[in-house]
Amino acid sequence: MVRGAAMLVVTLPKPGCPMPDSPAAPRPPVRLERAGAMAEELRARVLGQVPSVTRQSLMYISRRAVYPNTRARTLLGWEPQVPLAEGMARSEEWARAEGLLG
Repeated sequence: MVRGAAMLVVTLPKPGCPMPDSPAAPRPPVRLERAGAMAEELRARVLGQVPSVTRQSLMYISRRAVYPNTRARTLLGWEPQVPLAEGMARSEEWARAEGLLG
């Protein structure tokens, strides 16, 4: 395991590509995902609820992104206090406790 990894990369495969942990399961086409999110937005609006997913949130989580911590290290002298894997596990535990993950 790499301690104090310099960046976190969040990626989802392109439409039609296999998911990383499930090679046999292709991702639904983007249009289908967006249509589902739009239907959820409409359902929530009609029932006066908060949608569980929106088109904006879908676009946000589907983008390729890199989050380097180089500037925090350089400008602030910051160093990670826990290894990346432990930090991700803590984040998942928190998200589940808050009801953000199933």
